[in-house]
Amino acid sequence: MRDFPHYTELMGLALNRVDLRKNFNHLFTSRELGIPNLEFFTKMLGDLNLKPEECIMVGNDCEMDIIPAKAVGLHTILFTEENNKAIFNYADYLISSMIK
Repeated sequence: MRDFPHYTELMGLALNRVDLRKNFNHLFTSRELGIPNLEFFTKMLGDLNLKPEECIMVGNDCEMDIIPAKAVGLHTILFTEENNKAIFNYADYLISSMIK
């Protein structure tokens, strides 16, 4: 049986393809930790002994990624192709491409 990479490994590979992996010290996914998102961010901060303002959440789902990250105090970047200004109520920044 083939051993498939974990979600964080796949995320790292995707970031390598666009030469962005070097900008991140740690990568986490809530799928691998298996806990709700608000608890995920709290656990991540505790495990790394970091303050929320020292971290940035880059996500592609406003409800699952951005809102809980913002609730614990992280800076947030939403990756979306939508041109919806209302999202700025939640995300600090919007991006539509990972390519320089």
